Amino acid sequence: MQKSIGYLLLILFFFVVCSVTITTTAVNNKEDDFIVPPIPYQKPLYAEWAHHHWVWIDHKRANQQVILDLVNGYISRDIPVGAIDIDSEWSTGINNYIVDTNKFPSMYQLVKTMHANNIKVICWTTSVVDTDSSNFEEGKAKNYFLNNGKTVKWWHGHGAFIDYTNPEALQWWHNQLDNVLILNKTDPKESIDGWKCDGTDPYVLEFIEIYGKKGKISEREYANDYYRDFYYYTKQVRGDDVLIMARPVDSYFSSIYFNFAPRDVVFSGWVGDQESTFDGMKLALKNMFHSAFNNYVGFGSDIGGYKGAKEYSTEVFVRWFQMGAFNSLMENGGNGPHQPWLWDTSTLNITSIYRKFVYIHYELNPYLYSTGIEAYNTGKSMMQPLTSYFFFNPDAWTYLLGKDILVTPKVEFKENVEVKFPSANNWVDYFNHSKVLIGDDKIKTVIVNSLDTFPVYYRAGSILPLNISNNYVNLFGNKDLNDGYLTLAIHYPNKEESTVIHSHGIKIEYKLNENGNMFVTISAPNQRKDLKILLHIRGLNSKSFKVNYWSQERKDYISLKKFNNISDFKKHTDRDTFVGSFMEGSQLENYSLYSSTNNVIKVMQHKQVWIKLHDLSKGVKVNIASQ
Repeated sequence: MQKSIGYLLLILFFFVVCSVTITTTAVNNKEDDFIVPPIPYQKPLYAEWAHHHWVWIDHKRANQQVILDLVNGYISRDIPVGAIDIDSEWSTGINNYIVDTNKFPSMYQLVKTMHANNIKVICWTTSVVDTDSSNFEEGKAKNYFLNNGKTVKWWHGHGAFIDYTNPEALQWWHNQLDNVLILNKTDPKESIDGWKCDGTDPYVLEFIEIYGKKGKISEREYANDYYRDFYYYTKQVRGDDVLIMARPVDSYFSSIYFNFAPRDVVFSGWVGDQESTFDGMKLALKNMFHSAFNNYVGFGSDIGGYKGAKEYSTEVFVRWFQMGAFNSLMENGGNGPHQPWLWDTSTLNITSIYRKFVYIHYELNPYLYSTGIEAYNTGKSMMQPLTSYFFFNPDAWTYLLGKDILVTPKVEFKENVEVKFPSANNWVDYFNHSKVLIGDDKIKTVIVNSLDTFPVYYRAGSILPLNISNNYVNLFGNKDLNDGYLTLAIHYPNKEESTVIHSHGIKIEYKLNENGNMFVTISAPNQRKDLKILLHIRGLNSKSFKVNYWSQERKDYISLKKFNNISDFKKHTDRDTFVGSFMEGSQLENYSLYSSTNNVIKVMQHKQVWIKLHDLSKGVKVNIASQ
């Protein structure tokens, strides 16, 4: 009997060892199948349309037909719209969430039409219920408001604040939000996608002592409850693809800065209401800088200013939307004329300039989304002002958008713009890729005398992910060549560089050796298995190139197919060659390195290289060899 048990244990041990060995081998074989393994998958932290182009019109003019006309005005001019913000007074009473059918005969049909055009819809709201709203008396009778229903006077009337510490009040409140979060129970997906949560939370300070069902609360606690409830309850009902638009930081008297929403819900913030002047634009920038100091992730401002002015300036409007294109959120609306076609004249096509900058913003979408995710993960802001902390005015108006894009908004009528170029890097003119400026932390004077240019630069050697699907920008490529590919622009490479492109779940690295040969590795996508990449490289000095890719089957580098003309290269798709192909420029080109005094230090030569990569399923290793 003991021998039998011994034999049984020996067989069991042998079986376990073999199973572990087989399992380990299988895992290793699976890992060995990759040329460059995928990075760990991270669930999207927020909705990607935070980086789209949003439009709206003030509540005095807004109704269903006006909004349809507004959106159609953009679309008919081939200007993409990512979201529409329906301003206040869309309901029969302030924050009773009953749609005013005199203004909006069918909110459901409006939302459905917007969604059919890939446009999200958000509605204005606050946590204040006005005394003349249909739900006020019930809320007061049931003690659902702060401070026993005490009211405050604010810009939309007199009202009381919902008490988020009262579970019954919160359920009552949510039931009312459902009127627009579920517009049609048989077709629930055609409902609004979020809220513009306006800044009424500081008004609770008028109570001196703030209390709800659970006792005393601070203004900060109330603000957190207000913004978080709108964001997280909407996610609960509508899923993850929702956002709220809320202030990160706004200011009083242009110098007292106040935090509004908590950081974890601000992915598409705006910094309050400014005048439609360069002073208003400066105030918006100061509020954005302070939002960045407080590590809010992503935000923009009302392009052209919200409040309107007696005399609008074309240049103020243009410079504001150019800045908006290089903000996390490009958002345009308010009082007065905000539609770009209203600014067109017989000699100025403002619509054309506006369209170009909207498409620049969309081309940057992979960069913006990846930068936003990285900022959230690291507790930072997408915007990094190149100034010390200030109350009145910054040292400079220059800021970094992420680590690779340098922006200095033009905030005055004069042609001279003072740009600060960070040291340790060189910077390439966004609109002239043959002009490279030395970064030395010095202020350079840049002349901006044309409405269609703007002082923006990108870091030399950076890996810039772009989504190019149009022919309006034509800076890093065009629709014919780049559409369907994630473009990775690597201009004037450093010795080495790496970055994670969170928008597409890949990591890319490159190294440049002393012989001018460049080695690029791209990890297998962790989600998007059909991903195709177009590498665009500038700055390699060689008369000709040979591009090789690593074959896992052959365990060796194999030459990519080379095309000698752009026409054939454009036509080449994954249906022709599963792996990819490449093309080099027809001749050497010049580029110039400029000093801090804007003098040319050196003129150098390089040849451009374009590489199409069609199969990333196992990751890619590419060698670009000078010949």
